[in-house]
Amino acid sequence: MPQTQTTMTEQEAEIIAARLKRIWGLSEPMDILESLSGYWVFNGCLKEPAFVSIQIKPWGIKPWDNRFTLYYLYYKDEVGNKESVLVCRGTDEIRINPHGGWGQFAPQWLPLFRRGCWLCGCPIEATLHEKMEWIQGFTREEIEAWNLKM
Repeated sequence: MPQTQTTMTEQEAEIIAARLKRIWGLSEPMDILESLSGYWVFNGCLKEPAFVSIQIKPWGIKPWDNRFTLYYLYYKDEVGNKESVLVCRGTDEIRINPHGGWGQFAPQWLPLFRRGCWLCGCPIEATLHEKMEWIQGFTREEIEAWNLKM
């Protein structure tokens, strides 16, 4: 089956950004960028110098198809250089970047990153207890709409 290019409207991107802001517990709105190749990038500050970035590719079946979504937790230095610390490609696997100077901070961010990726729909392995903790503060409607697997 050929993959079809889908587009996302600015309104759909704003809705996704609002959801991501809630999921990741951001105090500031997310920056939303549309690349020339058509994918959307959502960036938000967790706590300086840690940021989260979600990239949604245009060839997904729908705007929230995790097979075509990448999740990054990265650090940004004083001059704006970025280095990924944690990466999830929409699967159950989270990779820690062993290179560079920021990898040592991965353990402190891993619990939050796992939670955020799971709430975004990634099939992260977690206990029922963890998942019950992660859904605290979200409505039943949100949990059902997001199709989270308990």
